[in-house]
Amino acid sequence: MNKITLKEFYNRATAKNIKTMRGHDGPSQEWDIYFDNKKICNCWDDSYGGELQVSNYDGKSIEDIFNTVDKESTWDPDWKWYTNLEIILENVKSRTNFAKDEKKGVLIGFNKSNYDIIGYKSSILDMLRKSLEYQKEYIKIFTEETNMKTDGFVLNWQYLEGCGINVPEKYRWSKAKYVEAIKS
Repeated sequence: MNKITLKEFYNRATAKNIKTMRGHDGPSQEWDIYFDNKKICNCWDDSYGGELQVSNYDGKSIEDIFNTVDKESTWDPDWKWYTNLEIILENVKSRTNFAKDEKKGVLIGFNKSNYDIIGYKSSILDMLRKSLEYQKEYIKIFTEETNMKTDGFVLNWQYLEGCGINVPEKYRWSKAKYVEAIKS
């Protein structure tokens, strides 16, 4: 297999069969990782401390695929570390969940794996098809509720702007804002 970048890995990997259950110290999660639409491994975070448990399927190896990722592309300048396989597998799960959730409502939180969905039973686009007046209602969610309920940011601001809902800079989530908040 030729060398790939971490970005290419993320574009080719998905998480499926994501299940949340009771764990030892909190919620436990289990999911399968697919790469190029092939089931490669099962991941299980038992919420008991320790490492993510990874079990490969049918002679396939997520480690072999990870070894094709160019190490320099895993460098994270914000955290000043090389991202390891466990974090990457968690990120694949978070990206999969986020891609589903961003269309449901305004996502307010601190990072893309810890957020609240605030909105309606129908998707954002379905609500806007009913009436463009819902644009004002979505704007109220992040201008009024964000300030009242949480110090979080709007995570899916790019999707909202694609739907014609302007999100001012001060409400937008960015990795830099997140890292700054964690480090302070």
